[in-house]
Amino acid sequence: MKIILIRHGKPAIENARWVSPKQFGAWVDAYNLSDVCPSSNPSPELLALVESCKRVVCSDLTRSVNSAARLLPSLNAVQSAIFREFEMPTGTLAFPSLPVSVWLVFYRALWLLNISGNAETKTQAMQRAVTGAEQLIEMANSNREDIAMVGHGLINRAIGKHLSRQGWRKTQSSGNGYWSFSVFETP
Repeated sequence: MKIILIRHGKPAIENARWVSPKQFGAWVDAYNLSDVCPSSNPSPELLALVESCKRVVCSDLTRSVNSAARLLPSLNAVQSAIFREFEMPTGTLAFPSLPVSVWLVFYRALWLLNISGNAETKTQAMQRAVTGAEQLIEMANSNREDIAMVGHGLINRAIGKHLSRQGWRKTQSSGNGYWSFSVFETP
């Protein structure tokens, strides 16, 4: 049995602009509603890998749902907020304006330091990842079938760590970019 953790395709949103902390909050909201770029497609290797999957699970965010539909169009994905990316804290100030990429690093660093403000805490997010991993294990074990899970970068890594702690072996990984994947197999 395999559990394949897949990062969604490239979101259809620009992150090269400059925004204030308050505007960054609106950008995060728009990012969470964004679709996948029409030109962003999974690799032939990933498409071949998911052919054996009888079930696909995904986060309930649009970019994840639509990525799952591109990967396995014949299967209806089970959507769950459990598999959403870890929340991003944001600010309320109207200044200074900096590139979105700078705010992404800044606010994620604060979150990693357990300064979560208006977002879920790191502890809550890690517990959610454990819950998600346990759900995937239960699905795979109950039907003895391969599972594809289309999620996001940080939550996928946290779920993967928990799968490893539960005895699942990582047998393949394609990196951290869009459409990247990690394959975990039972011992």
